[in-house]
Amino acid sequence: MWRWLKGRFGQDKASLLVKQLLAQSGRLGLPARDSIIAQEYLDYTEWGLAFEHIVTRLFEYAIPLTSDFYEQVEVCAESMGMAPETYSILLLLIKK
Repeated sequence: MWRWLKGRFGQDKASLLVKQLLAQSGRLGLPARDSIIAQEYLDYTEWGLAFEHIVTRLFEYAIPLTSDFYEQVEVCAESMGMAPETYSILLLLIKK
């Protein structure tokens, strides 16, 4: 599904994908205080900082992730031109 979304939106693609990533992160267990920080980055159109904050906190809290969520992270990062090194650490958190 996330691959389908890639390329379906104009300039707001990165913004939309990071917002969806943030919402899903909250459902997976990202604490509210970190969601608020990421949302503040989004409010100032700092999508990359919001993305990095989400990824960092998910890893620091060792929140279990699904492979579908990781694909969502990949698509989001690709939409912003970010290298896999910025998020690949999350592979360690995918539930087997």
